[in-house]
Amino acid sequence: MERSDGLRAMRVLCPIVLVTACILVTNVRSGAEGVAGNRAARAVPTPTSPCAKSEVHLAPGTSVPHPKVTPTAVAGAAGVLWLLGTYTCSAGTSSVIMRSTDGGKSFVRVGSAPPSIDALEFATSEDGYAYGDQGSDGATSLYWTGDGGKVWHLSLAQFREERPSAVVIMSRRVYVIVPKDCSGDGQCRALDLASSVVTSDAWTATQLPLSSDEVNSEVGLAAFGQKVWVVVAGASANALLLVSDDGGRSFESLPSRGMSGGLACYAMATSATTLWGFCATGSLGYAVRSTDGGRDFATLSGWNRGHRPAANGGSILPLSNNEAIFQPNQGIFWLTRDGGKHFSSVRFSSLWQSPNYGFSIAFASRTNWLVLGIRDPSGPNLMWRTTNGRSWQLVKSPKV
Repeated sequence: MERSDGLRAMRVLCPIVLVTACILVTNVRSGAEGVAGNRAARAVPTPTSPCAKSEVHLAPGTSVPHPKVTPTAVAGAAGVLWLLGTYTCSAGTSSVIMRSTDGGKSFVRVGSAPPSIDALEFATSEDGYAYGDQGSDGATSLYWTGDGGKVWHLSLAQFREERPSAVVIMSRRVYVIVPKDCSGDGQCRALDLASSVVTSDAWTATQLPLSSDEVNSEVGLAAFGQKVWVVVAGASANALLLVSDDGGRSFESLPSRGMSGGLACYAMATSATTLWGFCATGSLGYAVRSTDGGRDFATLSGWNRGHRPAANGGSILPLSNNEAIFQPNQGIFWLTRDGGKHFSSVRFSSLWQSPNYGFSIAFASRTNWLVLGIRDPSGPNLMWRTTNGRSWQLVKSPKV
């Protein structure tokens, strides 16, 4: 994978990182094989929000109100940050997508999100994806934009019978794992790897060489350039690792050590030889790193010295071959700059260990970060920004 200027936002249980993005896309139905048509033919009209309608009917001379936005998700790439949120007006609640080119100091409104969307990911400053759970009857939950979020298009429109299980978004291509011939109880006969350039919706698919048991196991996905890795977790000593050197057209099994977990393992590539990974065993989780293309994964020595074990829902977000953010649970972040030998806590506010907040992080670059804290069950949701990972500033809620 060609390295882009931007990094990715992290979502709990499915981290999205520097050059890859693992998106657990649920309730996306798939089916018909072949190549999809031009994406522009399936453009989704920007939703007309209740608030936008009410603004149109304001009396002459009445000033347009500018309510505050409640942020619900953040994303970053190529020096740009995006914010997905909601705001209220006299007519109801509307969604909004906002964009920042100054590191989160200010945000401008881009447009509205497609229906039932709860997360954003961008590969470049213009090309990105929006996704979310639309329920069992939804036609798709993955949309693409080529203009920074102004107009959205249906993506994966030809997959309408099964549900893609993972998506990796890169600067030039997007890869999707698609279960095939699934029964009502969720057991599938095969897995396809479908891929398309990010600027179109022309998908090709290759069936993965997996047994029936492996097909129905948890599968992770990583890519860098023409290299693609598929990780199949299991209760055995080591996870199965498939590697492709031709962009996913063919795969070979790679003998690999150091990744094992009864629930799931995933990997993320920052070069053709460096991969970071995380495994959930059922009782705990742990992070690993490989510098030989996945043959050997070693646990991060700095974390094992005196730190608590990670939870099953932990995540690791690589920034480079040697730098990564580690989130051992849904709360705090830790930073390593030497391949996992040492860690320092990322203390963006006094709330960094608060049990009332869940935190996610977006990267516009290696040094320009934005943290979103979502309070459960009710707000306020808060954001903090940094340009060096050490000093942080609270971001005021933007207005539409």
